[in-house]
Amino acid sequence: MSARVIIKTIPFFYQSASPVPANVNVLPTDYAPQLDYAILKVFAAVNNAATLYIVLNKQKLCLNACNQLTPNALYAFDVLISKNDRINFQLGAAANILLRLFEVTI
Repeated sequence: MSARVIIKTIPFFYQSASPVPANVNVLPTDYAPQLDYAILKVFAAVNNAATLYIVLNKQKLCLNACNQLTPNALYAFDVLISKNDRINFQLGAAANILLRLFEVTI
């Protein structure tokens, strides 16, 4: 017998209409995970070189080894999360941002 794998995904999409100022939360309200424990797959693109930070339970952590994201390139990050976490993002410089988030669990 082989094990049956069930994958649940919950998508979330955000695109800024105008540049997001530096060091300001990108999302209007914190993202609240829906799954008990999951991997948050973060896909991000910016139109101006900027460092991307995740604000996880009010703690600001840099992504991409604290290096700036290259404009017009797509980046992917995996973050372990739980249902009680509150998540937002910030940029180190003003830029338009495209975010696509997926909660993935097996």
